[in-house]
Amino acid sequence: VESGQKQIRPDEPSLDCFILPEFIDKCKNDFNDNPMNALARNAVTSSGAFDAAADVNEVNKINHIFINTLKPWHLKATNQGHSGRCWMFAGLNIFRYLLTNAMNLIDFEFSETYLFFWDKLERSGTLLQWYIDHPESTQYDRTAEHMGPKFLSDGGWWNYFANLVNKYGLVPKTAMNETYQSWMSEGMNEILCDRIMACAKQIRKMQTQKSTTREQLIDVKNQTVQQIYDSLVKFMGQPPEKFDWSFHTHDQKSHKIANLTPKSFTKLFIDAINVNDFVVLTNIPNKDRPYYRMYEIKDCTNVKGGKSCKVLNLPISELKKYASKSIMKGIPVWFAGDVRRGFHPYKSALDEKLFNTDLLFGKTYPMTKEEKVMYRITEGNHAMTLVGVNFGAKNKPERWQVENSWGYLDHETPGNDGFLSMSDDWFDNNLFQIVVHKNFLSRTILKKLNEEPIQLEIWDSMAPALRVEPVGPPKKFNYNLINQMKQEKRNAFN
Repeated sequence: VESGQKQIRPDEPSLDCFILPEFIDKCKNDFNDNPMNALARNAVTSSGAFDAAADVNEVNKINHIFINTLKPWHLKATNQGHSGRCWMFAGLNIFRYLLTNAMNLIDFEFSETYLFFWDKLERSGTLLQWYIDHPESTQYDRTAEHMGPKFLSDGGWWNYFANLVNKYGLVPKTAMNETYQSWMSEGMNEILCDRIMACAKQIRKMQTQKSTTREQLIDVKNQTVQQIYDSLVKFMGQPPEKFDWSFHTHDQKSHKIANLTPKSFTKLFIDAINVNDFVVLTNIPNKDRPYYRMYEIKDCTNVKGGKSCKVLNLPISELKKYASKSIMKGIPVWFAGDVRRGFHPYKSALDEKLFNTDLLFGKTYPMTKEEKVMYRITEGNHAMTLVGVNFGAKNKPERWQVENSWGYLDHETPGNDGFLSMSDDWFDNNLFQIVVHKNFLSRTILKKLNEEPIQLEIWDSMAPALRVEPVGPPKKFNYNLINQMKQEKRNAFN
């Protein structure tokens, strides 16, 4: 310490650690000295940051006409309601296109409620079995943090979808339609979660007693799982064991197939395109998780004994190559990305250039995709389906057509039909994984799939970017509300 300076002990905070009145005065004076701040304040407070930050020049560049598209003009976008089933909708949309085209159907949709029912039941059994099989864990364990309400939420992974299809098959929506609670799942989830976690607590309590047998624990688990089954029937109805399927084709004829079961209905098309032949390719930049390696996330299966989450991490250029190849060969592509970034509901677009927040709020320090994942400010929170692509110079993808599952305003008008236009830059920066059929992969990549995967804990930094969180359509992005808001604006000007 130089002569005359005060020595500060490590445990003694200095004044520069605090937000002092002098600092607040400086902030206020600097803000008021710039008249552009008042203009930005007025714009944000009157219309919100979303409208104020929109760049009209970039908005005008949005294109909803796709040269290479799998979307039939008459096909309507699906709607998950206020639930977190996007990963399920996106998976079903792959097979929806295949069945619609193969049978020349005018329109068709699988029953998401049917898979939702079985997913909730399977998760309850899997979670309670985890508590039985891990008596040494406590609520303070990092894995145990995920084996609770988060595990029981609507969010999921691609392997969740594959597990349900393999075990229970599929049914058309007419065989098990939407209900209030499948559409608005929050209240149902609270009731189910309370009962499942109360049973988990009881299992922990019984495990502290030396006289408790495994058979007794299994019996307690089964009693609760049966209670969950009963509750699910009350929420969503009884899953069909047999049903008739009626449909219209483009030759203006009506058809009916009687006495189908979920397995026999699935067999109509699953033999040609097997759900087990699809693989997960990811782009998670991380120096500790190198590219061209297989990874497996532990404890991430909804069905006990089902497939786990296995992924091959690749550069983003590889994902683009196989996604565009799949589309050009007629098979849609499941993907997950961070829909909170660059989503424009009025224009049905995914493009970060549409919003210039730096102009409103000032520039910040740059962050790479790897750094955003590391600091957990981005994640694959929404799954959708790639159904089209436009190529630009040198045959490189320029824009991507996306089927969302948040419904539509006008299914015959591009931009209002629930299908989004995604920029290629958005693909680079905010897309984390795709699911494609293995037949489209190179021999080199196919060999990589057979390598022993590196095991990762469910709390690893890579996992949040891969798990699709239960994100339903925000109310401000609901198409009916958007229409209402537009009408209110028109009325205000008239």
